[in-house]
Amino acid sequence: MTGTPLVPSGDAARVLGISSRTLQRYVKAGLVTPDLVLASGQYRWDVARLREQINGLHSWTVTSVRPSTEPAVGPAVGPAVAPRPVVSSPDLAAELAIRLNEVAPAGFTVEAENNQVTVRHLGELVGRSGAAEVLDSVEGTQSPVEAIERAARVILDTVRDYFVDISTRPWPGERSGADPGVSMSGSVLELWFGDRSDPVLTLRAIDLTP
Repeated sequence: MTGTPLVPSGDAARVLGISSRTLQRYVKAGLVTPDLVLASGQYRWDVARLREQINGLHSWTVTSVRPSTEPAVGPAVGPAVAPRPVVSSPDLAAELAIRLNEVAPAGFTVEAENNQVTVRHLGELVGRSGAAEVLDSVEGTQSPVEAIERAARVILDTVRDYFVDISTRPWPGERSGADPGVSMSGSVLELWFGDRSDPVLTLRAIDLTP
């Protein structure tokens, strides 16, 4: 032990921009390990160490995803290469918040605050996801497509968990288990919940053409 104060799961999740439900799923899946398990079964966390575990989980160590200035690799003559998607953290947060707000359950509002997506219920802040910040720490470790897809998937997952936690009802649909799906097709980010071939809910796509 380093003497660093250990905090409950709810506090740790709040600091890291994920929901308590998301953190619980990570623990059950063996993806993160608490620093202390109390006799009651509750967890205690060193927030800095938990952040490192989650960063490693998502390969998040990257300033912002920008258009590449490097020359294309390959033959000098050939078909034109499609432009790489490019988006800043605040822009991605804003676009995702707009689309999630369009489908949010009654009483919920989803908004963007700089590079975070916030969830309010009846006007009261219930949580936020700072996953879009991954775009400010990913350069050189993964492609822009991977960074954008990872950030978007975590935001959708976290916001979904806030909807479920507060309303105590499944969302979207009437049954639980409709996990978020994200895929980049060219410069278009496609978003859905459930199976891609038969989604429970499809959000408006985001065009990230530079």
